[in-house]
Amino acid sequence: MNSQSLRRVKDRIPEDRKKAVLKEVASLAPSSERVAIALYGSRVAGYAKEDSDYDVILVLNSYRQRARYFYVEGEVSVSALLVDSQALEKDASKAFLGEFVVGRLLNIYEPALGEDFLRRIELVYKRRVAMELLAEIVASYNDFASELLIPAEYFLFEKLRKRAAIYPPALYSYAKTYGSPLKEENIGFAAEGFAEAVKELEAQRLLVLENGYVRLLEHSITSGQLAKLSHLVTDTARGLAQYAVHGYAGRVGLKIVGKEALSKIRRTREVGEIPPDLKNPKHWWRIKEGTLIVEGSNWLKIVLENLGYDANTQVETEQLGELYNVAERYRINDGSKSASFAVKHFKDLRSFKWALLNIWAVGAKHFNMSPLARMHREYRASVDLRGIGIHTPEIEAIVLNDRIMMTKFIEGESLAHIASEIVKGKTKKSEAVTYYGETLSKVHKNGYSLGDTKPSNTIYSKGEIFLTDLEQASRNGDKAWDIAEFIYFSCKMTPYSSGTRALTRAFLQGYLKEGGREEARKALDLRYLAPFQPFLAPHVTRAVRDEVRKLLAESSVT
Repeated sequence: MNSQSLRRVKDRIPEDRKKAVLKEVASLAPSSERVAIALYGSRVAGYAKEDSDYDVILVLNSYRQRARYFYVEGEVSVSALLVDSQALEKDASKAFLGEFVVGRLLNIYEPALGEDFLRRIELVYKRRVAMELLAEIVASYNDFASELLIPAEYFLFEKLRKRAAIYPPALYSYAKTYGSPLKEENIGFAAEGFAEAVKELEAQRLLVLENGYVRLLEHSITSGQLAKLSHLVTDTARGLAQYAVHGYAGRVGLKIVGKEALSKIRRTREVGEIPPDLKNPKHWWRIKEGTLIVEGSNWLKIVLENLGYDANTQVETEQLGELYNVAERYRINDGSKSASFAVKHFKDLRSFKWALLNIWAVGAKHFNMSPLARMHREYRASVDLRGIGIHTPEIEAIVLNDRIMMTKFIEGESLAHIASEIVKGKTKKSEAVTYYGETLSKVHKNGYSLGDTKPSNTIYSKGEIFLTDLEQASRNGDKAWDIAEFIYFSCKMTPYSSGTRALTRAFLQGYLKEGGREEARKALDLRYLAPFQPFLAPHVTRAVRDEVRKLLAESSVT
């Protein structure tokens, strides 16, 4: 905790009031037993009323009762929660007390004694909370979790949301703490602890910190390391433990019971507007490129607002590509400006095509069928490949829970049309196919394979090749399949052997410019031919394979 944060907290309670509070607390245990004292609650957070108690945690050595409330009426009214130091440490690391005590250190507090002890407990607790929440994110979003940029504020508000769900009366204090004029300072203090805690997780190489955001490393996701380290306790079990400790600790007189009951009823009525941070903590998430919308039926409205379009924007849609394609073109026009976007629905039932293709290509290629995994592959490949100078459509938005990706629409000619014309001998645009070969070679040299190289997945626009439909792209995939699929697919269902030779030559001249001979040679393996053989005339198959061998022989000489 930096000195500036502490100074701001210490300004919240006047010195004379603080001395009076500590005087009352001193009556509860001798100084030799006191390990730490923390002031928290409405007085520290800045939403107290005139008659509000001063809330205090008093940490004691070897406190046999583990946790117990005491109410002291003196110069000031003090609500003191006494807790055993070892029980508190276990509450931080393992939810030993259902987080009944340590949960109070989620928010802003003022250490009056044992500052280093309290800080250590706070960081142990917040590190565990961060690990549990990250493990939940991985369980929900699998590989795509590595694309999420998560600030410290998310861990704070998501944990508060969960605690309020278990113990609704707490919502009042949370809403007041983070809805008051002191909101920013309160968030800054609490989030600072999480920011410090996740630095230790970075040292364990579970994640990296990028400009104040947490980003999970892929190996921590695939290895299941987070789940193993997080020691997840179910919210239900934690809630039951919290209620049990609450009942045990709150053994007080009838007068105090009545006062507390009335206070809880009043708080429930006075919660008022719940801050958006508590309603939807995931709004803190970001991604490297584009707008991230986790959920919501109004996603298009949000994206258009971010792009500067007004409420009167007209939207027209049309399906793109083949019947089984799951992408649409959105034409946007608000009278002053217009644009086109490609919107792909990865949860669409037509995605069942990948299951059929796995049957068709058995033995040669396995296609990923998971909607979330395919969206992640397309997002990651689009960003990575553009980073090495290969053209891919820019990403405008991801609608995570609905598995939707929105990108800029690329105006141009489908490479499928160009390839078809070359095969028929009707065009001289072989440079587009040669350029595609160069592009694919560059993709392979940088450790990627595309997985689905049908020519319809590429656009030739203003002399440039744009790779689209990258949902099967991956690092260290089958590069020979990429070569074989492009050639065989482009030559299917045609009788023109001379045209297929021309296309094969144009493609390989580009691909072999800077090597790639070994991958091209592997593409001749018969297992890659098998899925396409029913759609290829025998003489076309011979022509294509002869041309590949000829180009390989020529490249070895040069």
